[in-house]
Amino acid sequence: MESEGYLVLPSDLWLCILANLDYKDLITCSQVNRQLNELTDHDCLWRPLCKKYWLQTSCPATKSWKEHFVDVYFDLGRYVGCYARIKTAWNQIGDFMKQKCHHIYESINSGTNESTLDEIEAKIGYKLPNDLRCSYRIHNGQKLVSPGLLGGVYVNNYYRSEALLDICIASEGLQVYDPKNL
Repeated sequence: MESEGYLVLPSDLWLCILANLDYKDLITCSQVNRQLNELTDHDCLWRPLCKKYWLQTSCPATKSWKEHFVDVYFDLGRYVGCYARIKTAWNQIGDFMKQKCHHIYESINSGTNESTLDEIEAKIGYKLPNDLRCSYRIHNGQKLVSPGLLGGVYVNNYYRSEALLDICIASEGLQVYDPKNL
């Protein structure tokens, strides 16, 4: 049986090489042969990718890091290019609000789902930018409280609170907006 020269490298050296690849390249390498398939399953390759793309630092005990990456990718994969940046921004906002305005922090809604966003796009007649969709997947507006996340103004016995709108309420205004009329 003739052996291919590159396959005789020790596994540790392979893992060092593979650690420089992105998730798409790891998946491609996993399809080359059985040895690379087994090597590309190592947690040491997928843990940093989970942190890089999904800000995940823990993995369910019943799953490998690769399985965890794939699970999150199936849910949020269309946002792979912007999720970490937007989630980091939301985390910073959340940390500030927890310390300075806990009641506003408590009013922030959890994220919406893809099907709701798809329905909104059908309703308004155009596609939302991926980064906006991603933001709504992380947090879908806030409960109406006073003051709102975006501030408030008190003028002559009248208080107006600027709340972060959830996607359903925001879509009402988006339906009226027609970019062709600009």
